[in-house]
Amino acid sequence: SNEHKEGRVTFDVLFYARVPKTGRRIKLIINIEAQRAKEDYPMAKRAFYYGCRLISSQKGREFKNDHYEEICKVYTIWICFYVPKQHSTIAHYEFKETVDKGDFHEARENYDLLHVTMIYIGKDEKKSRLMEFLYTIFLENITAEQKAQKLKEKFGMQIDDGLRKGMNRMCNLSDGLVQDAELNTTQKIIRNL
Repeated sequence: SNEHKEGRVTFDVLFYARVPKTGRRIKLIINIEAQRAKEDYPMAKRAFYYGCRLISSQKGREFKNDHYEEICKVYTIWICFYVPKQHSTIAHYEFKETVDKGDFHEARENYDLLHVTMIYIGKDEKKSRLMEFLYTIFLENITAEQKAQKLKEKFGMQIDDGLRKGMNRMCNLSDGLVQDAELNTTQKIIRNL
């Protein structure tokens, strides 16, 4: 997304949802982001910024003129490979209605336009099936073949050639994460000398 005066934002994975079997496009935009390292700013704010950019960028693409009823809901999911307090966490954020006076209620689909999910993979990953799955894919320091075998045995996944290639890419990502962690640690040691 390259908006005038707002700069460029590059999304990791961005797609529209489709109805199974028919393939009809649903009015949903799904964005998945992988965040390797903790930044100096609150990650949730960045997630909301990305989500809002995905909403505002729809004018001229998803709807024309003033047809705001055509805005697609945005789901942005952030998988963070660090944990603020060492415990795996999944948190959801969304807009809600609060009526202070009167009894008018807006239809939910008119304001429920953004859902942010923050997933922090921690050291206690085995307490949750989902967290163990994510840990296995992204952070566990084993070969692609070992990951494929574990996914088959532990999670009942059928491993085909396409998934096997994806696992090799994930292992390369994991290697990059380890290298980044080692580099960050080295830089901190040098700074403290």
